[in-house]
Amino acid sequence: PALARYRHYLAAMRRFAPHQLSRPEEQLLQEFGPVGRSAWNLLFEKVMGQMRFGDKGRTEEEVLTDLYAADRDIRRRAASEMTDGLRRGANPFCCILILFLNSSILTGLHDNFPVPCRP
Repeated sequence: PALARYRHYLAAMRRFAPHQLSRPEEQLLQEFGPVGRSAWNLLFEKVMGQMRFGDKGRTEEEVLTDLYAADRDIRRRAASEMTDGLRRGANPFCCILILFLNSSILTGLHDNFPVPCRP
């Protein structure tokens, strides 16, 4: 009765207990954070921020905005510009994706959550 108000919180803690890493493992993940997944996330943002799309050299935000335009031709042109631009810059994106997957696999080997693909 005294802990009844914390029932949901305690149940959630018990449910996720098998997926918790030990304190040293969690600390190691935190220490590798700046050079791990977050570093690749930053690289992705930088690469996308420097990309230009279409004949006018528009930014990602400008093209994405046109994907919501009422005019179908504007949406079609924006989709084509985005697709063509991403194809030209596919090499770094493939590298970033592979590193994200490897990071997920390594983390998943220890936290007991399902991993989409295993080596």
